[in-house]
Amino acid sequence: MKPKYEIKTNRRTLQILFVVMVQSILISTMAVVGLALYLLSRFGVLGDRIGETVNYNMMILLMLVGGFVVGIGLTFLAGKWPLRALNGVLNAMTRLASGDFKTRLNVHPVPYRYPFVKEFTDGFNTMAEELENTEILRSDFVTNFSHEFRTPIASISGFAKLLQSDKLTDEQRKEYLSIIVEESERLASMSTDVMELSRLEKQSILTGETRYAMAEQIRTCLLLLENKWTEKKLELELDMQEVDIVANEQMMQRVWINLLDNAIKYADENGTITIRLKKENGLIRAQITNTGTGIPQESLKQVFTRFYQVDSSHAAKGFGLGLAIVDRIVKMHEGQVAARSGEGWTTFEVSLPDKTGDAENEEKGNEPAEKKSRKK
Repeated sequence: MKPKYEIKTNRRTLQILFVVMVQSILISTMAVVGLALYLLSRFGVLGDRIGETVNYNMMILLMLVGGFVVGIGLTFLAGKWPLRALNGVLNAMTRLASGDFKTRLNVHPVPYRYPFVKEFTDGFNTMAEELENTEILRSDFVTNFSHEFRTPIASISGFAKLLQSDKLTDEQRKEYLSIIVEESERLASMSTDVMELSRLEKQSILTGETRYAMAEQIRTCLLLLENKWTEKKLELELDMQEVDIVANEQMMQRVWINLLDNAIKYADENGTITIRLKKENGLIRAQITNTGTGIPQESLKQVFTRFYQVDSSHAAKGFGLGLAIVDRIVKMHEGQVAARSGEGWTTFEVSLPDKTGDAENEEKGNEPAEKKSRKK
């Protein structure tokens, strides 16, 4: 999620400080030149004696030359502090541009109290932090990408070479071919996820919304994943209201399959997966909880980041894209997805706006038209 920021067309504090600085230089220049003219007049430089007519031509010339010289001197002295600060900013930007993303601006507490200084410092440091995080994700992606793709490719290549042998039994050939097919499907799945996430990130308008039964869709997704949860002997606990939703059915099916597959993957053997679905306060909430090793608190904020994997050892199959796809689809539906975890459990909750109009009808004491037609 992109951080919120405010575009300001006029920063009055900065404007006031600039005016004060310029006026201080002008007043100081006038004071110095005025004092010099008074002393010159007092000692008869601008006239033969005190009280005689002043030589105005000489006075004007001295005012111009004196104001110019004194103004340059005062401006030079007054500009040393801001130029020193600007030099520090330029050096920091140079380090940042050269790839040192750990660069941060450290400002003295006194100027940091000024709003525009605080805004600039915080903005620069936030930008540097985001660039550092992006670089970390990029390097992690390169590592994960090479690891996840190299392993199945090596398996396919190795077993394909073994198949060239004439000494293999039919049973061995079937086993090797089965492994090649499985690894090929794994590569295809990862490629599909990468392309799917790229497509979703470029899509800004949600289309194809229809009204359908969400509970029925989740049950269908459970049937599609039946082999996986029965293999781990998982117990299912369902507490779902029969609610309708207006959404893109195909996209939302991808959400439930990804979340359920994730819950099955990280659940303990003989564990439990609990699914709750209800409608409240104009929202449709779905919770999927699995027993098993929880997610560390420092990783909860990053689980929806693409290519991020909690298990850095890659012991579990995956590429860190499933939850990123879920997050993008839910946001396209104007909803939110959140993760919570504790010792022995993990919960993912999806909250979506209720666009069916049922809540409004119920407040007025009317039944939804669709439900009336079903009764008939």
